[in-house]
Amino acid sequence: MDDELWTTDRQTEQLRSVRADGQAVWSDSAAREVGARWLDPHDALAGRVVDASRRQSGALATARRAQAEAEAEAEVALARASDVVGWVARVEEGVARCVEACAHADDAAGRAERARGLAQDATRRARHALDRAR
Repeated sequence: MDDELWTTDRQTEQLRSVRADGQAVWSDSAAREVGARWLDPHDALAGRVVDASRRQSGALATARRAQAEAEAEAEVALARASDVVGWVARVEEGVARCVEACAHADDAAGRAERARGLAQDATRRARHALDRAR
């Protein structure tokens, strides 16, 4: 786009130069009418087009830089998201092990409670037997 801008700018300058040279030779009412109807508006429009094209080119360059930065940040975000997914998987594994350990502990507590009940029964029977033996 910069090459096209440069070419358009040069062509506009050449047209202005040719026009200036022509005014020394051709300066009657027809020349003024041609200038007023076509050449003056063309000259004004060409300058605005070149300026607008330069601004557009600058905006495109800024947008390209912003896009490159956004793509780089997206790559970093994806890498971090992958890390988080790994951490979540490890936490889920830990939770599953904890649930399993709780189930084992619950079973052990049940067995201990039954053993306590049996021990209490045995203690009562032993006391009863001891009391009868005295």
